[in-house]
Amino acid sequence: MRLSFLAVPAALILGLAACDRAAPVAEQEQAADAPPAKAGEGALIETADGLKAELSYAHAGEPYLDGQFTDPTGGMAQLADFKGKPLLVNLWATWCAPCIKEMPTLDALAAGESGPKVLVVSQDLDGREAVDPFWAKQGFTTLEPYTDSQNSLLTALGGNVQLPTTILYDSQGQEVWRLIGPTEWNDPAVAEMLAEAS
Repeated sequence: MRLSFLAVPAALILGLAACDRAAPVAEQEQAADAPPAKAGEGALIETADGLKAELSYAHAGEPYLDGQFTDPTGGMAQLADFKGKPLLVNLWATWCAPCIKEMPTLDALAAGESGPKVLVVSQDLDGREAVDPFWAKQGFTTLEPYTDSQNSLLTALGGNVQLPTTILYDSQGQEVWRLIGPTEWNDPAVAEMLAEAS
């Protein structure tokens, strides 16, 4: 995995990295002979298979997003229900190809004994009607299908959100960072990023 600061137009990021609209990536450059950049605001995270995402600390310290969504049993849930352990919240949809591509590595991360609790929340407007057939085909071992057919979490983010968007919270419920776009969640460099919630 490479962490690099690149000058990439927002249109290219939208075309290669994710679904929906997104804010422009900060234009930054890194000298070719400089040491690898520490991931920071505006860092473009690019993995070996070409997945690209923008790392942001702009909302660090903010509390859990406010909004209710549906748990796998049909009951109502909110992010505050998971307080007490680091939480990785992934907003995705069945129609979003980059979201689907990163799901197997999210499932592998969720199966690990260390690391955050992984919560994937579908933003499909059809809720379980869309998610259940997708889930049946995938054979995930650990991830559970949470749904947000009212898009309450997207609304809490401001509405103009690119999918996938993933937010890391610490055990106190404060945001550490968010990643806009897909990545390989089993990459060692990503493990270092996840350790920031400890």
